[in-house]
Order: sequence, then C-alpha cells, then structure tokens
Amino acid sequence: MILVGWSGSGKSTFVEAMGCSDHCFLISDVAKRDLVAKGLPITHDNIMGILHERYQQTPLWQVEHIMKLLSEKGYLVVDGSRSASEVRELVKRNPDTLVVRIDADEFERFDRLSEKDKGITKAAFRDIMKDEAGLTGLGVIFEDLVDIRIENTGYLERVKAIGRMFGVFLRSAGS
Repeated sequence: MILVGWSGSGKSTFVEAMGCSDHCFLISDVAKRDLVAKGLPITHDNIMGILHERYQQTPLWQVEHIMKLLSEKGYLVVDGSRSASEVRELVKRNPDTLVVRIDADEFERFDRLSEKDKGITKAAFRDIMKDEAGLTGLGVIFEDLVDIRIENTGYLERVKAIGRMFGVFLRSAGS
C-alpha cells in the first residue's frame, strides 16, 4: 500500500491507526537522518528540500530499498511518496499495490502542520502548497494513480477507524 496526500492531510495518523508500524516505510526518514547528521532542524522545508534534490538526481532512488523491505516483511505501507515515477515503478513491480489518497481541506492541514512545525506561518503554508503542487508529483499521482480516496475532514475518529480496518486487512493478507 502506498499512502499519498498533501502535507498535513493525516497520512501519519492513518498509519498509526493501522497498527503496522513495523511494516511502514516513511519516505521522509532518509531526509530526517540527513538533517540530523548535518545538525539542521527537521522542518517541512528542510525535508522537502532534501527529497526534491534526491528525486531530481535519481527519480527512483528509494525503489530498490522499498522492494527489498516488501520481500522481507510480506507487506509494506509506504507513507508519503511525492514522486509519480516512484509510485508507477512500485505498482509495476508489485501490481497488487493499492494507492490510497488521504485528503483534508487546507484549513485543517494548516492547523495540523502548525502543531507539528511550530514556526509555520500562513505564508509558509502557501509556499508548501505551491511546492507540493509544482515541484512534486502529487498532482499526477492524484489524477492518474490513486485507487482509493479517504476524506479526513472533521471526523478524526472515523479516519482512525478506517485505518484500523486497513491494518486488519493488511495483516491478514500479509500472513
């Protein structure tokens, strides 16, 4: 399963509710490790900067690692892909892959991001939205590659319940 969505849409909350943390691959983890090694703060802008640079250099740079983990674990939840070519390649290599979009309105996304990244302003949030619409492949993923869309607006418990159901399904299918 590949989870996609704008920043702050609730992908991490959904993964947490699934209860599959040891079967989860966060796209941003490599960037976070790089930032820690460089002594830089872990902010949305810094993470996106590193990811954008890596995807520019080698669009499929994480695919081999993801496929290796998938073969070791039986099933995998990939959280936060921003590359249409990466999603296409993962689906091509594993046709049973389900691409799930978690969606929320921009007001809720702003509130969620301001809680996670304390210094975010409305101007910074607009920049994030512009970057995600232009620099990443999210638009293409949303238009061409999503199998299921889950609304995460206003009813957090509902989204968590759906996440728990997905977790049960994955665990039973993966065993």
